[in-house]
Amino acid sequence: MKLIIIHSHSGKEEKFPLDQTGLHPSLARRLEELGVIEIEGGCITPAHLRRAYRVLRLWNTLKVNLTGAAIVVELLEQMEEMQEEINRLRREVNRYGF
Repeated sequence: MKLIIIHSHSGKEEKFPLDQTGLHPSLARRLEELGVIEIEGGCITPAHLRRAYRVLRLWNTLKVNLTGAAIVVELLEQMEEMQEEINRLRREVNRYGF
């Protein structure tokens, strides 16, 4: 798979052309319907591409259906955000010596 990175000096996030990501167009549309990715102008952001591949790994390796895999990935992302917040709060507590 060959990925092309489009750089912009306007401060916008880089995006990959969808046809260069290895995602079949119908699969990409289904992932968009599930809220896993957003396709804008035929392109996808790196963060959404990572989410898509996470869902597809669950689908392929554990045979979880796409809807279930999308829910699992969403929950995993929420857990990661909570862990980051816990770590931030611990650093703050340690800084004040509690």
